Amino acid sequence: MQRLIPQEVKNKVYEVTQQVIEENGNVEINEVQAVLERVHGICFFNMAELEKLIREGVEKQIFVYKNGTAQEVPVQEQYEGKCEHCGYDNKFKLSPGVHLPNEIFPEFCMKCKKEIKYSKLEKRTIDLSGISTKELSEELMRRDGIETTIAEPYKDVEVKVNGPAIVLVLID
Repeated sequence: MQRLIPQEVKNKVYEVTQQVIEENGNVEINEVQAVLERVHGICFFNMAELEKLIREGVEKQIFVYKNGTAQEVPVQEQYEGKCEHCGYDNKFKLSPGVHLPNEIFPEFCMKCKKEIKYSKLEKRTIDLSGISTKELSEELMRRDGIETTIAEPYKDVEVKVNGPAIVLVLID
């Protein structure tokens, strides 16, 4: 008689599998088993079933950065200047690595052509660590360009994408 593994246990296996991948860069079944027992009090006697769940966890893991962090991506430099004459908000962007010499740097309003000063916009950072995953995911789901697929409890769902795309799997 085969017993069903509760979804909470499956989710813990997926979670621990992801942690082990992030820490070691690969899957070590013994390490997953040890963390499950030591941290979560989950003991598997049927190693074939644990290995099957680990495989499912690996399939849910799209990728992992070997050094644990995302690589920094160069961003466009942004400049703005509000014209005191016509009130127009002048803005322009430079692609990463492009630097304009002072002699061709814009000094005039794009609308009325009068002289203005541009200033570089500084990169904003927002600390999101205090916002729950639930709130973040609800906000993302409201945005244009976001497609949401919800898997109901104990239901498997496949998601296919044609990149460029980022696939996030939120297990809660």
